[in-house]
Amino acid sequence: MLRAMTYDVYDHALTRFFSRTSKRTGRPIAEVTVARDKTFFNDDIRDVFCSGLTGDDLMRRLDEYAHLKPLSWRHIGLYNYCQFARYNGLIDGLQADFWKHEAISRRVTQVTAEDKILQPDDLSKVFNHLASLDHSVHHNARLHLYVALSFVCGARRSALSDLRMDDFSLTETELVLKMPRLKSPSLSKLVVHVPLDTVLPHNRTVGDVLYTYLSVRTPGEHLFNEQDGSFNDKVRYALGMAVKRMGDKLGVHKLSPHSFRYTFASMVSDYVGIRQAQAVLGHANITTTQRYAGVGYSNMSADTITSGFSRLYKQVSRG
Repeated sequence: MLRAMTYDVYDHALTRFFSRTSKRTGRPIAEVTVARDKTFFNDDIRDVFCSGLTGDDLMRRLDEYAHLKPLSWRHIGLYNYCQFARYNGLIDGLQADFWKHEAISRRVTQVTAEDKILQPDDLSKVFNHLASLDHSVHHNARLHLYVALSFVCGARRSALSDLRMDDFSLTETELVLKMPRLKSPSLSKLVVHVPLDTVLPHNRTVGDVLYTYLSVRTPGEHLFNEQDGSFNDKVRYALGMAVKRMGDKLGVHKLSPHSFRYTFASMVSDYVGIRQAQAVLGHANITTTQRYAGVGYSNMSADTITSGFSRLYKQVSRG
């Protein structure tokens, strides 16, 4: 029997919802979910959940509200609302399956690669802005390296921001990163070799950006630690928000950590093939890679990309 929700019940239920344990990590959801997910449960949504609606009627109202969000966030909002509604007995199993399917379909059909891929002008704006920052300031140098590695590695935000110094090694010619497979932790890490002379869109090399950051970085367990050497779950969110704020400032509104992954997938698939792109991105299913690389990047010349980009991932291995 579906039941409506009162405001007091909603407040208590929301606290329980974000304190439940993740099946994948075994940690509380509040520790592993991005803070952005919590922003979907604002006062407007509180009113909708407490309006007395249940079942499909409730989900249609929530779906309407989700459409007010930016395109790339709509499926996330709807999926979270569906999870919360089912968790609290506001919809049944069949309704939950339907609305989850709606959210997933929206992600596949509405958020296309074209919505995410950064074009040459976008990349020039971003990297020229990063080059203009004061790199004696820790968070400026950190952001520059974070964006540079996002661009040349195509790594997931969580895998890159959580990178430990144990998974980071440096030779005279290349940077070697052991990327954890957060979606498949049982698999071995993906070992990525990045030539230090790889040229970025502002004509600086990965090596230049890396050594600049290392010169101001405080020793610590993680590569992207805080200025005092500490690291916590907020760092990942802070780096992501710094990228988004930079995009808003520069007028590149599609800019996000994940847009670099889409851009990378398209470039790699164009120059070294879809199978190589799948190996580098760590996708278990090639259809995922095909969706990421759905829009070709042939309009970007090899010189604009990098002088060393074509050989960037010929040394991908599994550690």
